[in-house]
Amino acid sequence: MPTIELNNLTQWDDALVQGIVARLCQELRLRKPVRFIFQETWAGISEETGEIVAGTERPEIHWDGTACKMSNGGWVNVCISPATVFPVVWNINPALPGQY
Repeated sequence: MPTIELNNLTQWDDALVQGIVARLCQELRLRKPVRFIFQETWAGISEETGEIVAGTERPEIHWDGTACKMSNGGWVNVCISPATVFPVVWNINPALPGQY
């Protein structure tokens, strides 16, 4: 299993987040080191270092995610605000009405 670094900046239980990350790693068959960052307030991540960039917080973003490959592995950023209401309806693609 690859080296996993987990930075849980949410109110979620650490064991729950660790379980989610472990399952993702297993399903995706990751082979290189990966940094997982879970946030409640969206903030930019440096593509070079995988660190949160100060001053890039965007509290209007309630949920989003991104990932980036780096030479020594990669990082995954997950943001789910406590203000998020499920199911999330996101009509970004009119060919998929309702939920995307």
